[in-house]
Order: sequence, then C-alpha cells, then structure tokens
Amino acid sequence: MAQAKNLAAIPARSKTEKNASKSLSWAIEQQSNGPSDTTTASELPQIAGLPADHDAQQFCDYHDLEDTIHQAIDLIKASYRSASDLKLYKETDPETRESWLVIDFCVQGDLDQIEEEDEIFIRQWIAIEPRDKAELVTTLFDIAS
Repeated sequence: MAQAKNLAAIPARSKTEKNASKSLSWAIEQQSNGPSDTTTASELPQIAGLPADHDAQQFCDYHDLEDTIHQAIDLIKASYRSASDLKLYKETDPETRESWLVIDFCVQGDLDQIEEEDEIFIRQWIAIEPRDKAELVTTLFDIAS
C-alpha cells in the first residue's frame, strides 16, 4: 500500500502536460531514490510496458485502452527514429473535466526530420485507431538538443 500513499502525496497535477509529465517523473525519481521500503519505478503500475500512476491505470482500465496504448507505442517507435523516455499519465481539463491519457516522449534530430516523422505518425494513427479510442489518448514530445 506504500505505492498508493507515495503517489497520493504528490501535489495535485498541473493543468499542463509538461508539468504533469514532470510530476510523474518526480514521483518515479523520488520513489527510486527513497528509502528501501518505498516503491521503485519498476513497481509502479505498468500500462503497455510504461510506468503509470494509479489515475492513468484506472482511466485505462475503465476505457479499455491497453491495446490502444500498445498500438500508439508501436507506432511512435516506428515513426520517430529517436523516440525515447516514454511516459504515460492522465490529464484532465479543469474547465470541461474531460480526461485523456498522454504518452510523453523525447525526440532528437533536426526540425525538418521531426516534422516529417510527426506527419507520418499522425497519418497512420488516424488511419488505424477508432476515433472514440484515439480521442482518449494523445501524444506529446519534447525535442532534445
């Protein structure tokens, strides 16, 4: 039960994807650097092989999104040559209360190459994923220099 207690101690998630990603990263870092009786990153819930918090796990289970997440991850790895540091978290719009899962990752390369890879990803994602599932999963990437 330490896992739930540690994650619940994280301050309320920010309303931006970037800060939410940092919150999950912080939780993983804190847990892996903490005392031996705390949860490590490898003990966090896993969704399609990615560490996730309990909110993301519950949202994924409720909407039956595990296959969708698997497909998105496979497509990310196939589309972006340098995709790394994939993370998964739940985001909620504070005004509409709508929620979705975010797959956050890093890419490297020149901007033209990354734009081409992004276009490939978007075209294929739209082609393979049913709209009702695709609206519940989004991607966000940072460009590492």
